Amino acid sequence: MQIGHLREFLTLAANANFSATAKELYITQSALSRHIASLEEELGAKLLARDSHQVSLTPIGRQFAADAEGIVESYERALGNIEILRRRGEATLKIGYLYDVGAIIMPLFRPALSAMAEREGIHLRFSALEHGTLMTRLARDVVDVAITIDTDARVRDFSERLDLGEDCYCAVVPPSHRLAGRETVSLAELAEEDFIMPDPFAMAATHDFIAAQFDHRGLAPSVVTFYEDIPTFMDEVSYGTGVGLALDHHRNRYERSVAFIPLEGCELRCRICCLWKSKTERKVPGSWAAVLREQAERYRSLAAGQGAGRRA
Repeated sequence: MQIGHLREFLTLAANANFSATAKELYITQSALSRHIASLEEELGAKLLARDSHQVSLTPIGRQFAADAEGIVESYERALGNIEILRRRGEATLKIGYLYDVGAIIMPLFRPALSAMAEREGIHLRFSALEHGTLMTRLARDVVDVAITIDTDARVRDFSERLDLGEDCYCAVVPPSHRLAGRETVSLAELAEEDFIMPDPFAMAATHDFIAAQFDHRGLAPSVVTFYEDIPTFMDEVSYGTGVGLALDHHRNRYERSVAFIPLEGCELRCRICCLWKSKTERKVPGSWAAVLREQAERYRSLAAGQGAGRRA
């Protein structure tokens, strides 16, 4: 018994018309008739009652149609399972993350992901990227999962989002700068200094976010240069080119070469999040999405515990 003939029989049973069914299946009506006759001969029973105008199921045909649906569904499920197993050996999950956010989060996420990948035969590929590049690659499916910040409006376009925590912007100045010893500094004070801004093309979302903070307060910083990545920005500040704003999570890597100062009178905050498209869970097999959700919950719990410890 051919599975193709069963599919044709089920389509014919639904349409109750040989001509319409042949057209839908892109076969000739005579070929369809031969296939149904072959099926009836193999079963030793009439499945269809025919007249000059229409076709209907016999009692045996109605029962067989119900059973055939289960047979076809089981066959297609089996093919799907084979495809999943075949693809698991070839599947690659590409994870991108912001440079210094990754240094904080990946030590928790990566062991669990690696264990899953080894268990399920999935390859993992990690990339540390700038925010603009990361979001572009995520949108174009070059990256499957991104760990990033939500200052970019495109973050809202992704159906799967796990909040991991909160971060805030600090003033960043050279260690020898007159503001370096301050406990806090205001945006108005920074606007009076030579200011280093994110590049409006390479880092459009970050540029627009920082520019908006000054605009909302009627301030216009004196921009002396632009940067396309965080290492370049930190080098420029360290060399004394100017001052700028950066998220606090960069402190771990750069606080030996520049000074981080909390902002006075305002808290420029954003969320750190893990993003992917719904279709990625269908495209890349495995339990990686469940692992990400589990580790996100663990990370939030650990961060909450550490925050409580600091407050105590």
